[in-house]
Amino acid sequence: MSDIALDLTGLFVALAIGAAAALVGTPLMWRLANGLSAWRRAVLAALGALGLAGLASAFATYGLRDRELAAFALGTTLLLQLVALPVLILLQRRQTKA
Repeated sequence: MSDIALDLTGLFVALAIGAAAALVGTPLMWRLANGLSAWRRAVLAALGALGLAGLASAFATYGLRDRELAAFALGTTLLLQLVALPVLILLQRRQTKA
C-alpha cells in the first residue's frame, strides 16, 4: 500500500492571509482615504490590501519555504476585493445622497 501525504498547510495559510488582508486592510485604507473620490478610495484600498497581503506572505514564505504562497495570498485578496469594493462604493453613494 502506498503512503501519500498531502500537506495543505501553505494553502490554508495563504487563504488566511488573503482573507485577513482583505477584511482588515480594505476598510482601514477606505477610512484613511476619506477626502478622496470614491474611485480613488477604491484603488487605494485595493492597493493597500494587496500590499498588506504581499508583506504578510513574504514573512510566511520565509517560514514555510513555500514559493507559491505569495501568489495564492494575493489571488485570494484580489478575489475578495472584487466583492468588497463595489459594496463600499455603493454604500458611500447612498450615504452621500441621504
